Formats: sequence, C-alpha cells, structure tokens
Amino acid sequence: MVATIGLSLHRRNQEHPMSEPRSGIALPVYRLIVWLAVTAAVVLVITRPFPPFPEAEAAPAINSGINYYEALAEARSMADSNEKLAKGAPQQQVVNGWLTNDQLEIIGHQNSELLERLRVAQTTHDAAVALEQDQWRWEMKDRRIESLLVIFGLGAAAHLAGSAIISLVTALRSRRKPTPAAPAPQGWPQNRPQFPHQAPFQQQGAWNTGARPSPSPAPQPSAPEHGRRPQYPGQPPTDYI
Repeated sequence: MVATIGLSLHRRNQEHPMSEPRSGIALPVYRLIVWLAVTAAVVLVITRPFPPFPEAEAAPAINSGINYYEALAEARSMADSNEKLAKGAPQQQVVNGWLTNDQLEIIGHQNSELLERLRVAQTTHDAAVALEQDQWRWEMKDRRIESLLVIFGLGAAAHLAGSAIISLVTALRSRRKPTPAAPAPQGWPQNRPQFPHQAPFQQQGAWNTGARPSPSPAPQPSAPEHGRRPQYPGQPPTDYI
C-alpha cells in the first residue's frame, strides 16, 4: 500500500512539474497589473483639474417707476385747470407752453427708457451668444467620458489578448517539454529472471500487499522406461549399462 502511494505521488510530480504552477501564476499577475494600470489612468482622468462650466451672468434689471400714461394725463388735466384760470389769449398761450413742455419732458423720459431697454436687450443677447460659444468650447475640451470609455476598452482588450497569449504559450511549453519515465521506487518488483523450474510470477498484487508468492511445484522425474533410469527435466537421457 505504501509503495502504491509513493508510485502515484512520483508519477504526479513527473506529469505536473514545478514550472506549471509558475506559468499558472503569470496569468492572474498579468491581469492584476492590467487593471491596476486602468485604475490609475481613471483616477488621473477624474482628478485632473478642469475649468468650471460657464454660467450666464445676471442681466441688468430696469426698474421704471414712471407710468407715462398717467403722467401725460396728469399734465393734460393740469393744463385744463390752468386754462380755466387764464384770462385772455396771452395767458392761454402760457398754459399751452407749460403743457407742451410737460409732455415733451415725459416723452423724453419714455424714449430714454426705451433706448435703455434696447441696449440691455442687445447686451443680454450678446452675452447669451458668448455664453453659448463658451459652453460649446468647454464641451469640446471636456473629453473625460470618452477618455474613460477608451481606457476601459483598452484594458479589456489587453486583458483578453494577454490572457490568450499567456495561455497559448503555456500550452505550447507543456506540449514541447518531454515527460521523463517514472523510475520505480525502491521495493517495487523489477523483471525477475525466470528459471526453467520456476513458473512465471503473475501475482503482482502480492508484492504490494507484502504476501509471499505461492511456491511452484518441484520438478518430478518421468516414469522409468525399459532399460533407462528415471529422467529429470533438463538432463540428457541415460541408459542402464
């Protein structure tokens, strides 16, 4: 039993030498290196300083507390009241001059406000166009998502290609390497010489279990014939003298 276990261990060592575990370790080590490099590249891409996304500035507000319709109506009513108090044509001309002056002042404020609104609208439009261009330039420069996709794609390709190459090289090495014949351990029966008076030993299990082989029967002489002695195997025939 001990000899059988020793022979099986010896054959296993011969069939699987120590170089195969080393080649088996190369594959996970290569994959670990590839994905460590991918992780480092991802961290560098994410943590790279990048300008903030451009945002629109607040547009200037125009607060007008003047109601021009009411201002014109008030100027007209004041002119009417002054006209009622006027006596004669010269006073009426003065009242009409006051009305014209008030109306022109109100219209001037209204026109000034309209021009300011147009200026603010044009400025806001120009700022919106510039902001859109800045955002477009920012998006053109920001390629972090594409970079991450490329990094993961290259990592997966390196993983598959390297694994296939390492597996192929390992298989070729294992095929090219000759397997030496396993020498029999001590205590295992070799080719024993057979003598003419011994029967060939076929009970191979007896050596494994330690049992002794059954003894072969001793050679018996042949029956004596007339004028001859008993004949043994392996001896020339002898006649009586």
